[in-house]
Amino acid sequence: MPDAAPKPLNNAEAAEYLGIARSTWTTYQSNGRAPSPDGHLGVSPYWYAATLDAWKTTRPGRGNHTSGAQRTPGSRRRKP
Repeated sequence: MPDAAPKPLNNAEAAEYLGIARSTWTTYQSNGRAPSPDGHLGVSPYWYAATLDAWKTTRPGRGNHTSGAQRTPGSRRRKP
């Protein structure tokens, strides 16, 4: 029996799959920080789980600072 084709995930499903709020996902999309969609169903974008898995290793957000600067716990200020 052939493998089933991967299921395309819409916006709500992508946010749930990633474990983030739908509003966070929408913000990432509007700021250009979300991965490009794998395609569109009509006008609605969709992603495959493999695309989201690859993206979440580098996604913006808590614990993923790429500048190398450290923050004081509980503070928004960076240490010198």
